Amino acid sequence: MSVYTVQEAETQLSKLMERAARGEEIIITRGDEPAVKLIAVEAKRKPKRQFGMLKGVIPEIPDSFFFDPLPEEELKLWYEGYEGDPLNEPAEEKPCAASANRPKRQPGGFEGQIVIHDSFYEPMSEEELALWEGDHEGDPLRLPQGKRDGEASS
Repeated sequence: MSVYTVQEAETQLSKLMERAARGEEIIITRGDEPAVKLIAVEAKRKPKRQFGMLKGVIPEIPDSFFFDPLPEEELKLWYEGYEGDPLNEPAEEKPCAASANRPKRQPGGFEGQIVIHDSFYEPMSEEELALWEGDHEGDPLRLPQGKRDGEASS
């Protein structure tokens, strides 16, 4: 057990806290009278979970509940629904709030905004094709020659 005055404890509080956390008991005095006992607070431990804690609380469910086929009446409800089922009613046409004020798109609406050069539609020359299909070392997106379209490498 260590005894410190308030002034001493103020200057070394973090060190005293570490010592208390290790289990040492520290007394802080005001004058000659003990005022405070500094001890570690033990962390509240959660109880360990155990398998079977709810046994008897929840009724046993036989495996047949999960693995047996559903009765015909229930299957019919799953596939055809029931009378008044809202999923069997035709959907009501409602405009989306985001598209309510937007004008409808017209064919060719991007005309003049996207420019594709005419050469895009021309076939590549043999030279350009050789450059395109040539060796591209260090390019992780290109496969080495002979590895395209399921070809086996030799």
